[in-house]
Amino acid sequence: MSHSDELLCRTKTHLTSGYRSRNSDGHVDVELSSPGTGNQGERTQRLAATLLHDFNNFLTPALMVLFELKEQDLGAQLQRRLARAIGCVNRARALARDLVDMPEYLLPRFVRVSIADVLQSVAEVMACASGPGTRIILDVAEDMPPVLGDPRLLERAILNLAFNSHEAMPAGGRLILVAKSDPAVLLDGIASVRLAVSDEGIGMDQETIRRAARPGYSSKPQGAGLGLPMVRGVVEQHGGCMSIISVKDIGTTVTLWLPVA
Repeated sequence: MSHSDELLCRTKTHLTSGYRSRNSDGHVDVELSSPGTGNQGERTQRLAATLLHDFNNFLTPALMVLFELKEQDLGAQLQRRLARAIGCVNRARALARDLVDMPEYLLPRFVRVSIADVLQSVAEVMACASGPGTRIILDVAEDMPPVLGDPRLLERAILNLAFNSHEAMPAGGRLILVAKSDPAVLLDGIASVRLAVSDEGIGMDQETIRRAARPGYSSKPQGAGLGLPMVRGVVEQHGGCMSIISVKDIGTTVTLWLPVA
Protein backbone atom coordinates (compact mmCIF):
# COMPACT_ATOMS: atom_id res chain seq x y z
CA MET A 1 0.00 0.00 0.00
CA SER A 2 1.42 3.39 -1.03
CA HIS A 3 1.70 6.31 1.33
CA SER A 4 -1.20 8.14 -0.37
CA ASP A 5 -3.39 5.03 -0.02
CA GLU A 6 -2.70 4.94 3.72
CA LEU A 7 -3.76 8.56 4.04
CA LEU A 8 -6.98 7.83 2.19
CA CYS A 9 -7.76 4.85 4.41
CA ARG A 10 -7.21 6.89 7.55
CA THR A 11 -9.38 9.64 6.13
CA LYS A 12 -12.26 7.21 5.70
CA THR A 13 -11.93 6.06 9.30
CA HIS A 14 -11.86 9.69 10.40
CA LEU A 15 -15.11 10.33 8.51
CA THR A 16 -16.91 7.43 10.13
CA SER A 17 -15.85 8.10 13.69
CA GLY A 18 -15.48 11.85 13.77
CA TYR A 19 -16.89 14.25 11.23
CA ARG A 20 -20.34 12.77 10.77
CA SER A 21 -20.96 12.31 14.48
CA ARG A 22 -19.97 15.90 15.20
CA ASN A 23 -22.49 17.06 12.63
CA SER A 24 -25.31 14.60 13.24
CA ASP A 25 -27.57 17.44 14.42
CA GLY A 26 -27.34 19.01 10.97
CA HIS A 27 -25.36 22.05 12.14
CA VAL A 28 -23.48 23.83 9.36
CA ASP A 29 -20.60 26.14 10.23
CA VAL A 30 -20.41 27.86 6.85
CA GLU A 31 -23.23 30.21 5.97
CA LEU A 32 -23.44 31.79 2.53
CA SER A 33 -25.15 35.15 2.32
CA SER A 34 -25.98 37.58 -0.47
CA PRO A 35 -24.53 41.09 -0.66
CA GLY A 36 -27.75 42.57 0.64
CA THR A 37 -30.98 44.12 -0.58
CA GLY A 38 -32.15 47.60 -1.41
CA ASN A 39 -29.72 50.48 -1.72
CA GLN A 40 -26.90 48.63 0.06
CA GLY A 41 -27.20 45.75 -2.39
CA GLU A 42 -27.20 48.12 -5.36
CA ARG A 43 -24.08 49.88 -4.08
CA THR A 44 -22.38 46.51 -3.65
CA GLN A 45 -23.29 45.53 -7.20
CA ARG A 46 -21.94 48.81 -8.61
CA LEU A 47 -18.72 48.40 -6.66
CA ALA A 48 -18.36 44.82 -7.92
CA ALA A 49 -18.93 45.96 -11.50
CA THR A 50 -16.26 48.65 -11.12
CA LEU A 51 -13.80 46.15 -9.68
CA LEU A 52 -14.57 43.73 -12.52
CA HIS A 53 -13.77 46.45 -15.05
CA ASP A 54 -10.43 47.19 -13.36
CA PHE A 55 -9.69 43.48 -12.95
CA ASN A 56 -10.23 42.88 -16.67
CA ASN A 57 -8.02 45.88 -17.48
CA PHE A 58 -5.16 44.12 -15.70
CA LEU A 59 -5.88 40.74 -17.28
CA THR A 60 -6.23 41.97 -20.86
CA PRO A 61 -2.56 42.89 -21.49
CA ALA A 62 -1.43 39.65 -19.87
CA LEU A 63 -3.77 37.73 -22.16
CA MET A 64 -2.50 39.63 -25.22
CA VAL A 65 1.12 38.77 -24.38
CA LEU A 66 0.19 35.11 -23.94
CA PHE A 67 -1.52 35.05 -27.34
CA GLU A 68 1.52 36.74 -28.94
CA LEU A 69 3.83 34.14 -27.43
CA LYS A 70 1.55 31.34 -28.57
CA GLU A 71 1.93 32.54 -32.18
CA GLN A 72 5.70 31.98 -31.99
CA ASP A 73 7.47 28.71 -32.60
CA LEU A 74 8.48 27.93 -29.01
CA GLY A 75 8.17 24.17 -29.03
CA ALA A 76 5.27 21.85 -28.28
CA GLN A 77 5.77 21.70 -24.50
CA LEU A 78 5.79 25.48 -24.05
CA GLN A 79 2.83 25.80 -26.42
CA ARG A 80 0.82 23.49 -24.15
CA ARG A 81 1.77 25.55 -21.09
CA LEU A 82 0.78 28.76 -22.85
CA ALA A 83 -2.58 27.25 -23.79
CA ARG A 84 -3.15 26.30 -20.16
CA ALA A 85 -2.16 29.79 -19.01
CA ILE A 86 -4.65 31.33 -21.44
CA GLY A 87 -7.30 28.99 -20.10
CA CYS A 88 -6.52 30.08 -16.54
CA VAL A 89 -6.85 33.77 -17.44
CA ASN A 90 -10.19 33.14 -19.15
CA ARG A 91 -11.41 31.23 -16.09
CA ALA A 92 -10.42 34.16 -13.89
CA ARG A 93 -12.45 36.50 -16.07
CA ALA A 94 -15.46 34.18 -15.93
CA LEU A 95 -15.18 33.92 -12.15
CA ALA A 96 -15.10 37.70 -11.84
CA ARG A 97 -18.26 37.96 -13.95
CA ASP A 98 -19.96 35.42 -11.69
CA LEU A 99 -19.02 37.35 -8.57
CA VAL A 100 -20.62 40.54 -9.90
CA ASP A 101 -23.94 38.70 -9.86
CA MET A 102 -23.27 37.28 -6.39
CA PRO A 103 -26.76 36.10 -5.31
CA GLU A 104 -27.20 33.99 -8.45
CA TYR A 105 -23.58 32.80 -8.22
CA LEU A 106 -24.16 31.41 -4.74
CA LEU A 107 -27.21 29.40 -5.82
CA PRO A 108 -26.11 26.00 -7.15
CA ARG A 109 -27.29 25.11 -10.66
CA PHE A 110 -27.62 21.35 -10.45
CA VAL A 111 -26.95 19.19 -13.50
CA ARG A 112 -25.43 15.75 -14.01
CA VAL A 113 -21.69 16.30 -13.61
CA SER A 114 -18.83 14.12 -14.79
CA ILE A 115 -16.30 14.12 -11.97
CA ALA A 116 -13.67 12.88 -14.42
CA ASP A 117 -14.15 16.07 -16.48
CA VAL A 118 -13.96 18.28 -13.38
CA LEU A 119 -10.73 16.67 -12.17
CA GLN A 120 -9.22 16.83 -15.67
CA SER A 121 -9.92 20.56 -15.74
CA VAL A 122 -8.38 21.00 -12.29
CA ALA A 123 -5.30 19.01 -13.34
CA GLU A 124 -4.83 21.25 -16.41
CA VAL A 125 -5.01 24.42 -14.31
CA MET A 126 -2.55 23.04 -11.76
CA ALA A 127 -0.17 21.95 -14.52
CA CYS A 128 -0.07 25.59 -15.59
CA ALA A 129 0.14 27.04 -12.08
CA SER A 130 2.70 24.70 -10.54
CA GLY A 131 6.39 24.44 -11.23
CA PRO A 132 8.39 21.49 -12.56
CA GLY A 133 8.95 20.20 -9.02
CA THR A 134 5.26 19.35 -8.62
CA ARG A 135 4.12 16.08 -10.15
CA ILE A 136 0.37 15.96 -10.76
CA ILE A 137 -1.17 12.49 -10.63
CA LEU A 138 -4.75 11.97 -11.84
CA ASP A 139 -6.34 8.71 -10.70
CA VAL A 140 -9.97 8.46 -11.84
CA ALA A 141 -11.87 5.19 -12.02
CA GLU A 142 -13.25 4.34 -15.45
CA ASP A 143 -16.73 3.44 -14.16
CA MET A 144 -17.35 6.70 -12.31
CA PRO A 145 -21.07 7.52 -12.07
CA PRO A 146 -22.09 11.17 -12.45
CA VAL A 147 -23.06 13.32 -9.50
CA LEU A 148 -25.85 15.87 -9.35
CA GLY A 149 -24.16 19.20 -8.79
CA ASP A 150 -22.97 22.57 -9.99
CA PRO A 151 -19.80 22.05 -12.07
CA ARG A 152 -18.60 25.64 -11.45
CA LEU A 153 -18.76 25.33 -7.68
CA LEU A 154 -17.33 21.81 -7.61
CA GLU A 155 -14.39 22.78 -9.82
CA ARG A 156 -13.61 25.83 -7.68
CA ALA A 157 -13.84 23.85 -4.48
CA ILE A 158 -11.41 21.21 -5.75
CA LEU A 159 -9.14 23.90 -7.20
CA ASN A 160 -9.05 25.47 -3.76
CA LEU A 161 -7.84 22.19 -2.28
CA ALA A 162 -5.31 21.69 -5.07
CA PHE A 163 -3.82 25.15 -4.59
CA ASN A 164 -3.60 24.53 -0.83
CA SER A 165 -1.70 21.33 -1.54
CA HIS A 166 0.61 23.08 -3.99
CA GLU A 167 1.42 25.79 -1.44
CA ALA A 168 2.13 23.12 1.18
CA MET A 169 4.93 21.70 -1.02
CA PRO A 170 7.45 24.53 -1.52
CA ALA A 171 10.12 21.97 -2.36
CA GLY A 172 7.83 20.08 -4.76
CA GLY A 173 6.22 16.66 -4.51
CA ARG A 174 3.21 14.71 -5.68
CA LEU A 175 -0.23 16.31 -5.96
CA ILE A 176 -2.68 13.42 -6.26
CA LEU A 177 -6.28 13.81 -7.47
CA VAL A 178 -8.36 10.68 -6.91
CA ALA A 179 -11.98 9.86 -7.77
CA LYS A 180 -13.62 6.51 -7.04
CA SER A 181 -17.08 5.12 -6.43
CA ASP A 182 -17.62 4.45 -2.74
CA PRO A 183 -20.80 2.39 -2.24
CA ALA A 184 -19.82 1.69 1.38
CA VAL A 185 -20.54 5.33 2.31
CA LEU A 186 -24.23 6.24 1.97
CA LEU A 187 -25.42 9.85 2.05
CA ASP A 188 -29.11 9.88 3.03
CA GLY A 189 -29.32 6.35 1.68
CA ILE A 190 -27.63 7.22 -1.64
CA ALA A 191 -24.33 5.71 -2.79
CA SER A 192 -21.46 8.15 -2.98
CA VAL A 193 -18.45 9.15 -5.02
CA ARG A 194 -15.18 9.78 -3.17
CA LEU A 195 -12.85 12.58 -4.28
CA ALA A 196 -9.50 13.04 -2.61
CA VAL A 197 -6.78 15.66 -2.97
CA SER A 198 -3.49 14.51 -1.45
CA ASP A 199 -0.07 16.09 -1.18
CA GLU A 200 3.38 15.35 0.22
CA GLY A 201 3.69 18.70 1.94
CA ILE A 202 4.38 20.05 5.39
CA GLY A 203 1.18 18.67 6.92
CA MET A 204 -0.83 20.03 9.84
CA ASP A 205 -0.95 19.31 13.55
CA GLN A 206 -4.18 18.20 15.23
CA GLU A 207 -5.12 21.69 16.43
CA THR A 208 -4.79 23.11 12.92
CA ILE A 209 -6.87 20.25 11.49
CA ARG A 210 -9.57 20.88 14.09
CA ARG A 211 -9.81 24.57 13.20
CA ALA A 212 -9.03 24.39 9.48
CA ALA A 213 -12.62 24.56 8.16
CA ARG A 214 -13.69 27.42 10.42
CA PRO A 215 -14.32 30.71 8.59
CA GLY A 216 -11.58 33.25 9.27
CA TYR A 217 -8.98 30.77 10.52
CA SER A 218 -5.76 30.36 8.57
CA SER A 219 -2.38 28.88 9.41
CA LYS A 220 -0.80 31.05 6.68
CA PRO A 221 0.58 34.49 7.60
CA GLN A 222 -1.28 36.14 4.70
CA GLY A 223 -4.25 33.74 4.64
CA ALA A 224 -7.86 34.93 4.77
CA GLY A 225 -9.28 31.71 6.22
CA LEU A 226 -11.87 31.37 3.45
CA GLY A 227 -10.63 28.40 1.38
CA LEU A 228 -11.60 25.34 3.38
CA PRO A 229 -14.83 26.89 4.73
CA MET A 230 -15.81 27.59 1.12
CA VAL A 231 -15.05 23.98 0.19
CA ARG A 232 -17.07 22.64 3.12
CA GLY A 233 -19.96 24.96 2.27
CA VAL A 234 -20.05 23.76 -1.35
CA VAL A 235 -19.86 20.11 -0.30
CA GLU A 236 -22.72 20.49 2.16
CA GLN A 237 -24.80 22.34 -0.45
CA HIS A 238 -24.42 19.20 -2.54
CA GLY A 239 -25.52 16.88 0.26
CA GLY A 240 -22.01 15.58 0.85
CA CYS A 241 -19.42 15.62 3.60
CA MET A 242 -15.72 16.29 4.00
CA SER A 243 -12.83 14.94 6.01
CA ILE A 244 -9.25 16.07 6.60
CA ILE A 245 -6.34 13.90 7.66
CA SER A 246 -2.80 15.16 7.92
CA VAL A 247 0.57 14.08 9.27
CA LYS A 248 3.30 16.62 9.98
CA ASP A 249 6.13 16.52 7.43
CA ILE A 250 4.36 13.73 5.51
CA GLY A 251 1.32 15.27 3.87
CA THR A 252 -2.38 15.99 3.88
CA THR A 253 -5.41 14.40 2.30
CA VAL A 254 -8.77 16.14 2.06
CA THR A 255 -11.56 13.78 1.02
CA LEU A 256 -15.00 14.74 -0.23
CA TRP A 257 -17.98 12.40 -0.53
CA LEU A 258 -20.79 13.40 -2.90
CA PRO A 259 -24.02 11.50 -3.63
CA VAL A 260 -24.33 10.01 -7.10
CA ALA A 261 -26.99 11.38 -9.46
